[in-house]
Amino acid sequence: MSFGKLSGGKKKTVSPSLSGGTFVGVDISDTSVKMVQISGRSPDKIKVENCAVTPLASGVISGGKLLKADDLVVSLQQTANRMGSVSKNVILGMPVSAVTLQNFAYDAGSGVDVESAAEFEVAQISGAVDDVNFDYQALSTGGILLALAKKEDIGPFQAAMEEANLTPSIIDVESAACINAFSYWINTRSPELERSVIAIFDVGDEQTKALVVQSGSILYKQEFSLGGKHLSRDIQRIYQISAEEAEHMKLTPNKPGNFRDVANSFGSQIAQEIQRVLQFFYTLSTSGANVERLLLTGGGSLCEGIERIVSSQTGIPTQLVHPFEHAPFSGRNNNEQVARNAARYTVALGLALRGLA
Repeated sequence: MSFGKLSGGKKKTVSPSLSGGTFVGVDISDTSVKMVQISGRSPDKIKVENCAVTPLASGVISGGKLLKADDLVVSLQQTANRMGSVSKNVILGMPVSAVTLQNFAYDAGSGVDVESAAEFEVAQISGAVDDVNFDYQALSTGGILLALAKKEDIGPFQAAMEEANLTPSIIDVESAACINAFSYWINTRSPELERSVIAIFDVGDEQTKALVVQSGSILYKQEFSLGGKHLSRDIQRIYQISAEEAEHMKLTPNKPGNFRDVANSFGSQIAQEIQRVLQFFYTLSTSGANVERLLLTGGGSLCEGIERIVSSQTGIPTQLVHPFEHAPFSGRNNNEQVARNAARYTVALGLALRGLA
């Protein structure tokens, strides 16, 4: 379940793996910079070498656009320093809000080559092919997946990475990276789900990204404005504590006696939004396929009891999945700490895995 890269060239049809056996994925969101470095020669034989996260100040990035480049460069350098040695094989993820993903039908017998067909679709979407970077890949279920982004949106991110001495070899799409990470988990832990219809919910700080996928194809995608920071603000308000204390309370095992009520309220809100996403999917879907499994990840999914609440309210088996929680760690890692925070690194892991595609 892997998609092609969105690269610096105008169009790319071949996505070779990078040279060398060490790869670092860089996930930049509105609220943080996350990095994961892996080593290996194939997706089924990887080792997590290191990972790190650095919070971003408010206003550095908004809506997928880089507004304060110097601040991002500093955060990238700080994260790389925490990593120690960083591979030159760097894969950067572009925010979903900065990228257009679209499936289109392609008839190989039409006499039109796939490159020309993809370029025609890009022109229909953007109007000016020279103003965008795009890539495409054939899907196992038929048709072509097209990814495109405006050069004016991805250029500032590339420049910031280069200034931080982290020049990306590949620029990928966050949603594709998320699928790569879960493909790794499915292949190594639950191969019976390979052809199942699965809904993935990446619960971030401010937003939750939803993907309904089957055999690597995106059937439906959506975002909603609810994430872990909403729970943090509830904790601050109810217990009259600082933002830092609220974040600590979410993760510490020693919580107030009534904390479960606060967590249950947040879990119910997430479950309601998930139900709305599924309703939209079923309304728009023409296949009649039902979602067979819900997979939760992201920092916001660490909320106590969220898995149970979502499963109860949706009636669908639900798992809290942190894809590299089951990967072997390098001896330099604090394995307990990494495993406890693994949910935050799903996209960064998927980007690093892209180097092996």
